[in-house]
Amino acid sequence: MTLWAQQITTLAKILGVRTDEMLGEPPPRSRQNGPGGRTRRVFETVSSLPRHQQQKIIDLVKAPITQSAICTVR
Repeated sequence: MTLWAQQITTLAKILGVRTDEMLGEPPPRSRQNGPGGRTRRVFETVSSLPRHQQQKIIDLVKAPITQSAICTVR
């Protein structure tokens, strides 16, 4: 059986799937926002801490960033 592209698209909409899924293609890799690798893992761990501890860590991280921005502007 041969299907035209429009038929595949229509069938995918009816079934609630993507056309690449119907054709057996691997799903596209989703692009994550934010840092990757070790930095992402650290901040994911920090996000599980109580809010007051998170704020202390944020303050520690922001201080050198703010200082760097001030030095760059000068």
